[in-house]
This record gives sequence, C-alpha cells and structure tokens, in this order.
Amino acid sequence: MLSRSNRRARYRRTEESRSRRSKVAALLAGIAIVASGTIIACSDNPVAPEASPHPFAAKEARALGPLTIARAGSYHNAFLDFSFPKVRSAIRAGADHKRACKAIAQAMREFVVEHKVGVDPRSIGDEIAGARCGGASGRKADPDGRFTLVGDGTTSVEFDAVVEEMVYAVEAGYSPTDLSALFDQKVAYARANFPAEEADVIAAAASVGLSSVEYWNANYETQLVYLQEARQQEAYNRLPVNEYALPGDRGARILVSPPADIRAWRAAAARIGIADLKGAVHGGITGSRGGWQGAVAGAVIEGGARSAGALLNELFK
Repeated sequence: MLSRSNRRARYRRTEESRSRRSKVAALLAGIAIVASGTIIACSDNPVAPEASPHPFAAKEARALGPLTIARAGSYHNAFLDFSFPKVRSAIRAGADHKRACKAIAQAMREFVVEHKVGVDPRSIGDEIAGARCGGASGRKADPDGRFTLVGDGTTSVEFDAVVEEMVYAVEAGYSPTDLSALFDQKVAYARANFPAEEADVIAAAASVGLSSVEYWNANYETQLVYLQEARQQEAYNRLPVNEYALPGDRGARILVSPPADIRAWRAAAARIGIADLKGAVHGGITGSRGGWQGAVAGAVIEGGARSAGALLNELFK
C-alpha cells in the first residue's frame, strides 16, 4: 500500500502527464486548423466566394445616403464600380461594342432601382451610354453639348459659356483641387445669375464632373486593362489551340498593359471626363422637368452611363 506522500507524488505525475497530453493535443488541433485553412485559401475552389456576389449590398446602398446635389458625384462613382463587372462579363461572353453598351444601360436600370433614384428604369434606353451605342428610342445624344431646357426653350449664351469653361478645364487636365475651386466659382456664378433650373443643372454637373475626374485619374488604367483582358480572353477562348499562351502555361491569360506613355492615358481619361460632364449637363437638363431632384438624377444617370460608354470607345477603337 502506498504511503500518503507516495500517492501524492504519483497523482502529480499523472496530472502532469495528462496536462502534457492535453497541451500536445491542443497544439496538434491548432496546427490542423491552420493547415486546413491554408489548404482552403490556396484551393482553386474555396468554400466561400472570394467576394460578395453582389458588389452593392443594402448597407453599402444606405451608405450613399439620399441623392442630393452634393452626393451626385458619389452616386456617379458608385455606378461605375457597380457596372464594370457586368460589362466585363458581357465582353468575356463575346459582346461587341453595341452589346456592351446594352450591358451598361441594363446596369443603370438595376442601379436606379436598387438605390431608389426615383426614375422609371424603363425610361433608360440602350443609347444612354452615348451616340456610338446606337439604339432606336427616345433622346438622341448631342455630341456638341448644346441642349434644350424646359421653360424658355433653349439654354442661354451665358449657360453655354459656363459649360464650355468647365469642359475646357477637364480637357486641359486641371488637378482635382484646381478643378474643384473652378467648379465652385461656376456654381456660385450660376446661383447668382441663372434661373434656378439652370443653376441646379450646373451644380449637379459640377459634382458629377469633379468625381469623374477623380475616379478616372485613379482607375483609368485598371479599368481599361480589365476590359482588354476580358475582350482578349473571349478571343483566346475561341482559339483551337493555346498558341498565344505563355510558354509552358496552357492556362495563362493573355497579358495586356496600359499605354506606356502617361500622356496617352491622361488624354484618354480627359476624353472620358468630357463625355461624362456633357452627359451630366444633358441629363440634368432633361431631368429638370422634375425639379432639382430630377436634374440631379438625370445628371447621375446620363453622366455615369456616358462615362462608362466613353471607356468602351477607348476599348473598341
């Protein structure tokens, strides 16, 4: 029979052994969890999707807040991020220029419904992305930027002059800081001298135009490369053999790069910004029948669609 001291010593050894076994088991379990996580992360078919299947969930839609003149630019940029995955998918599936335009128009219809913009999506025609997109209905895009306004029939000479100054500043490549200061001056001038309807259009277009320049300065190269890859991938998928894949890699995608000359892509980004600004003015005037809310909605819809359409023009040259 063991003495009390011997029993205590044996109990301590047993507990220490159990403790060591528990620690080892916990360590092995942790390693297994980490390893399994690594396997899932590196797998070609992860358990969870890499990104939300819908890029604009309800909370993100709420984050934009109500559509106002001040938020018009945020809505415009949100639409671009919303639409381009859909456009890429369409091009990857074989869409030509006109069908890619239809993808933009459909994305806009979905966007105005999801964000409760207050526009009947059926009123948005396939030509909304610009004159080169074709389409048979409704309003024809005016490439010269002179538009009809509700009320006295046509825009004033002063109104047209303000729009042209804004367009020139975008074309000249003003920095966002300088552009913001200039646009603020033009909005203040319009508020002091123009009818309310015209001033609302200038203000909405300024918000959209500034956000467009900021967006394309940051994203032109990336978005164009993604569209180029989608277009070339569609052609690549139709090849009988992967003769253009990288050596030793039959699954490689065709690699493309943006223009090497920074002046080239900045000039292209400026062209998109001009189309965007003119589209925002045109849409604002058309929507002004519904008051300032209609002017803002029109500026966002036509500015955003023209912006996306102008990038297609750079792709399908």
